[in-house]
Amino acid sequence: MAKNDDLVIIPRKEYEEFLASKEKKEQVTESDVLRWSREAKKLKKAGKLPLFKDLIKKEYPSLAKKYSL
Repeated sequence: MAKNDDLVIIPRKEYEEFLASKEKKEQVTESDVLRWSREAKKLKKAGKLPLFKDLIKKEYPSLAKKYSL
């Protein structure tokens, strides 16, 4: 049954708890967005928020070169 991967056996209750916790982590709430907004404002005020073009240059140098950033 498990030819290409390891097979792990756990009790159903633990499996369901794992699934529930995973679903909670994937949902973004309004409070998450508000918290991120506050954090971004603090970083910007402190001068530590990088500009978008700087992020592109760092993470995707070929795109930055292509679009002359």
